[in-house]
Amino acid sequence: MIADEELVVRLDAPLPASLPVGRATAVFVLGACFHRHEALSELELLVDGEPHVPAAWRMPRLDLFEALPAALANCYRGGFWATLPIEARDRPGTVRIDAAARLESGARMVAPVGRIEVVEEARAAPSPPGRHGSGLIGICMATFD
Repeated sequence: MIADEELVVRLDAPLPASLPVGRATAVFVLGACFHRHEALSELELLVDGEPHVPAAWRMPRLDLFEALPAALANCYRGGFWATLPIEARDRPGTVRIDAAARLESGARMVAPVGRIEVVEEARAAPSPPGRHGSGLIGICMATFD
């Protein structure tokens, strides 16, 4: 795999700035990935080198197609989204997320998506008098046809 500035990765929403030590989670990643000159035949998102296939990729991005120069027409089928599992870390550090793409020519390229710092969780302030519980709220949403 080689890193190449010809592989473009854009996120529609930023990654979280930090995650707490000792807690596993998942991060939703939404954006676009395309090569400036070739179509992609495969896309994976790497979490510290571990590959994950996006839930959807090659999704149409008319917004990018209209906003970018005609020379970047490959951006039209560049949309992707994925929910990436992040394993619990036992100490502070950095989670690295990259995009790995295979081009139709067979070349495989990697571009950085972003980094998430893993930090010690700050001690929570005590609850005000008269309030009980942890202050956590759980929300569940569902649909039914």
